[in-house]
Amino acid sequence: DDDGAWSATAATDGNVEDGPPVVGGAPPVVGGLSANPDPVTRGDDLTLQALNVSDPDGTPTLVEFYDDANSDDLLEPGVDTLLGTDTNGADGWSISVNTTTWTAGEHTYLARAADDDGAWSAPAATDGDVENAPPVVGGLSANPDAITRGDDLTLQALNVSDPDGTLVLVEFYDDANNNYLLEPGVDTLLGRDTNGADGWSISVSTAGWSLGEHTYLAWATDDDGAWSAPAATDGNVENALPVVGGLSANTDPVTRGDDLTLQVLNVSDPDGTLVLVEFYDDANNNDLLEPGVDTLLATDTNGADGWSISVSTAGWTVGEHTYLAWATDDDGAWSVTVATDGDVEDAPPVVGGPIQEAGIWVVVGAGGAKSLTFTEDDMTIVVLTFKGGTANVRLTGDDLAQAAGKKGVLVTGTNVKLADIDLTGTSLASALTVKTKGGDGRAIGG
Repeated sequence: DDDGAWSATAATDGNVEDGPPVVGGAPPVVGGLSANPDPVTRGDDLTLQALNVSDPDGTPTLVEFYDDANSDDLLEPGVDTLLGTDTNGADGWSISVNTTTWTAGEHTYLARAADDDGAWSAPAATDGDVENAPPVVGGLSANPDAITRGDDLTLQALNVSDPDGTLVLVEFYDDANNNYLLEPGVDTLLGRDTNGADGWSISVSTAGWSLGEHTYLAWATDDDGAWSAPAATDGNVENALPVVGGLSANTDPVTRGDDLTLQVLNVSDPDGTLVLVEFYDDANNNDLLEPGVDTLLATDTNGADGWSISVSTAGWTVGEHTYLAWATDDDGAWSVTVATDGDVEDAPPVVGGPIQEAGIWVVVGAGGAKSLTFTEDDMTIVVLTFKGGTANVRLTGDDLAQAAGKKGVLVTGTNVKLADIDLTGTSLASALTVKTKGGDGRAIGG
């Protein structure tokens, strides 16, 4: 008291227990956590930044960043995945980490700070999504370009990859509306390749395709079901030309004035319908079909009985002719020209029809028939040929008629006999050949 006296001592008991260590007083504080970008595409880098990091009575020394392994929003070292540590907050407390091997889906990120007294802050948390990286198709090629309709087209996707997984297949389309947008159900699926060991490609027939420019598209999918952006390329589908395999002239040689039949052989159109075949006489014998220069003989528009024409040779020039033909289809394309040669021979002085007892004259040799064949009344078959000049031969008989044969003139009738041979158009170099077969052995004309 104020006189300096002390009281007697009083006492009591109490327990002091050991508590958690407190180093330097108050722990640091992490005000928040951000994830950028969100969502992040798997394989890209993710930046995590701790926000408003402070220490009331000291200095923050580091920040640890975690992926919450069990998504319980509790930071459990040894359980959660330590993504990285930042020991220098001069530019902010953050890390950047690659997500290549991460699982796709929602992730919870955690961060905590330590100070210079070794105290740890409470964790800050934020959620973010990791998305599957889609496959990539670097380009698309079409081979060949242009392609003849009916041939096989090969489409190949180029530089196909998946940044974070495995490619499963590539689909190839014909862009139905040529808008460069891949629209399943609208565009035509041409095929798919499920094995890229030899490249990602398909080969497809173009039979039945429309002519003109086509846009082809391709995209790829991976083992997570993601589709790439489509790659595109353009190509042309061209009409297949008709094909004419050959040309024949039935009767060769033909006697001027008689009908000539021309027929094209093995005519076809690989991808359409034949419309007509034109037949020409090659005016300048250059084996080139030149409409407006060469003479159009006739056109056949119905191939049901074969593609052919029959045309009179009246007024034609005597000698060798070149005949030409080509075909066109329902797309207006013309075939390559085919050609054949044939001879037009001058008609004998007396042409066709029944001839009475006065007989029939046949010119044999130069300017006439190559040969004369007839059968006398004793059934002797006689063949006369003449070279190096002209022989005028007169035959008599009943109901005589002559017709062009394979090699010359054939005279038919009854009681046929050789009456005269006029050799005024001959020389010492001329040669008359007479061949006989059958009969009773009597002399010709006897």
